[in-house]
Amino acid sequence: MGRSRNALIGDCRAEVSEEGFTEESNTRRTLIKWKGIYRVSATPRFVRIHASSLSVHLIPRRAFSSREDSETFLKIARHFYDAANKKKG
Repeated sequence: MGRSRNALIGDCRAEVSEEGFTEESNTRRTLIKWKGIYRVSATPRFVRIHASSLSVHLIPRRAFSSREDSETFLKIARHFYDAANKKKG
């Protein structure tokens, strides 16, 4: 789970689960199922959940308690993404 603060929407919370990626703020809750995720990636500053080639959810690594927690979040997100998008055949 990652938490960040944005002046426009207030506190934000991001979670990954077997069901999908959830982003929640004071005003909304969005769930994107793994089949609807375009890509999961990361940079030194962000974990990125791509909803499409044009839309990305940025989770700042500073939102986590530690670098290890951000890596665990990324690893779990990639695991669920890979499992949901595994090609059969």
